[in-house]
Amino acid sequence: MSERELYQVGERLAKEAVRARVGAKQVRGLFVLAKTSPYEKFEAHVKYQTARASGGGRGGPQGLDLMGPTLIKELERFRENKPDLLKVLSYMNMLYPYEERFGAAEERPSREPTSRGSPAKTNWEAELEPVVRGVCGQYGFAGLRVERQGGGLLCTVRLLRFRGDPKPLSDSLAEAAVNHFPDLSGGIRFWIDRDQRRM
Repeated sequence: MSERELYQVGERLAKEAVRARVGAKQVRGLFVLAKTSPYEKFEAHVKYQTARASGGGRGGPQGLDLMGPTLIKELERFRENKPDLLKVLSYMNMLYPYEERFGAAEERPSREPTSRGSPAKTNWEAELEPVVRGVCGQYGFAGLRVERQGGGLLCTVRLLRFRGDPKPLSDSLAEAAVNHFPDLSGGIRFWIDRDQRRM
């Protein structure tokens, strides 16, 4: 394959990753795994995580239930050519931020809630809760409320055992949310509620 053809495969995969909402960390992780492991281990890992993600959407990495089969199909041709495999995955990594901002992101259906109290609001609470629990479990997670505010999302997280400056935790929550749902980049904020009132 020519360098241009390798670039085009990487570009297609970057577009697919954005459409499927695969997080940037997952995209980088695929490159690292391919670089340090035999192809068979790489393929087994992708298939395993695809199956986990397909089991209700919470068991595995975000988006691999949609992208996994395409990824395996595209990369099968490089089974015996690791240098080209790594070039393709490198291009996918480099082009992902561009596609996220300017390319395939425009083709994705919006998941932003349209109004307070809508089904979309409830869905965001359900989808974000596992992410929030993963970051805040040690602080006595007690509830999550998601509201639309200024075209974005304001997420109030109720914690029973949190002490200290809430800003770093809020930033960590926003980063984790965007890693799972890249289309929320720049459009989600977290507020830490440390009182005992019921949400």
